[in-house]
Amino acid sequence: MQMEKVQRHGGSTWVCTMDVHEVPDLAKLQPNKYNTDKYALLMGRYGAEGHQDGNDGFLDKRAFYLGDLPNLEAVRERFDTGWKEGGERATKLADGLIDIVSQPKSIRRRIRWGDDGDEFDRERLIDGHLDSAWRSTHRQLAVATPIINIVTAWGGNSNRSHNELFWSGAAAIALVRLLETAGYQTTLTSVCTNDLHSSDKGLIVACRVKQAGEYLRPDAVASTICLGATYRTYLFLAWLAGPWKMPSGLGHHCEVDRLLPHAIDAGMIQAPQIVIPNCFDEMSAKNAVNNALAELQAANLAAIDMRGVTTT
Repeated sequence: MQMEKVQRHGGSTWVCTMDVHEVPDLAKLQPNKYNTDKYALLMGRYGAEGHQDGNDGFLDKRAFYLGDLPNLEAVRERFDTGWKEGGERATKLADGLIDIVSQPKSIRRRIRWGDDGDEFDRERLIDGHLDSAWRSTHRQLAVATPIINIVTAWGGNSNRSHNELFWSGAAAIALVRLLETAGYQTTLTSVCTNDLHSSDKGLIVACRVKQAGEYLRPDAVASTICLGATYRTYLFLAWLAGPWKMPSGLGHHCEVDRLLPHAIDAGMIQAPQIVIPNCFDEMSAKNAVNNALAELQAANLAAIDMRGVTTT
């Protein structure tokens, strides 16, 4: 886990990056001195050991915020065991889309020898290979296995229900399955951005969910980036451990593109080829997947000059 305050033009952004297995460690962070009251309230809401249940109306909205999970211990258990139902719902977004995913392509230079070409090889002539003493190179279109770096938005404001927070992560899971079935390798990073209702302060929590070459377990990934309870427990605790006093409501969830460049410029997050924006319903999640595939197809075509290319 890495935490750093990144200075930028007009202010600063606090960035926390971690691997997916480190998410539960966020519960071990201690709040800064400005946020101890909010920390006590948050832990009380989740019935954590040593804290009383909060009396701020949260209990009446528990299902809206956390679904069927009653406390932090239950959230941790779901994280450890995976969320089978969530993983299955997410992968269904990919149904019927595999046929529209183009294979990854690259242009490679192939050497050919013959009785005519671009360059003469005297040694081949001396060896008696007159009919293959000339060398030429030809471009061929070949199947490649590029790595596609994907960033997906994570979380939402307090008016977003547990079900609505499911869909951004679901779009990411579906897209990874589609691309890897087609022959790509993928990395997946889930990024939550909080602008604190301010132009000069920001918070980013970025979780490296999947590295290239790793198998994606939909149930394990869903319990991290599709489960509203994970976001509303662990990430809230991370914010309280940050450098600033958190405002009422713990700030404002903003579009991932707004603060992501700050972390990229600081070298803390790798620049993505695909960014999945906030999706709060099934239709927007499907549109995000389709848009990502269309962008990737366009990038493939733009990268390949078909003039003079022979396919194999």
